[in-house]
Amino acid sequence: MLRPTHRSLLAARPAVNDVARCCVPSVSADSSHTHALHTALLATALADGHDLDEACAYGDRVIVHAGTVRSRRVRRRIAELAQCLHPCRGVPVVGAFFDRHRDVLAAT
Repeated sequence: MLRPTHRSLLAARPAVNDVARCCVPSVSADSSHTHALHTALLATALADGHDLDEACAYGDRVIVHAGTVRSRRVRRRIAELAQCLHPCRGVPVVGAFFDRHRDVLAAT
């Protein structure tokens, strides 16, 4: 579940994917921490908006970035994503996401 301050991402629902394509890639490559934080937030917003394919795709990206940083905030955002996706784990794309990242998700 998104925090109330993050709900504004969903207010303009059609624009969420535009934010994903425009803002997240613009984070500098040397800032894996920031990229992981923003990507996890975006994935959670997409999951909260029931765009499960995109949420899991961005979730995959955040797991990759999380492997390059040591951050409680990143782990917390991954846990929030997992919590948001958990009710949909019966959906194949979500189940596959949990299967692929079982070890990382168990550690959060």
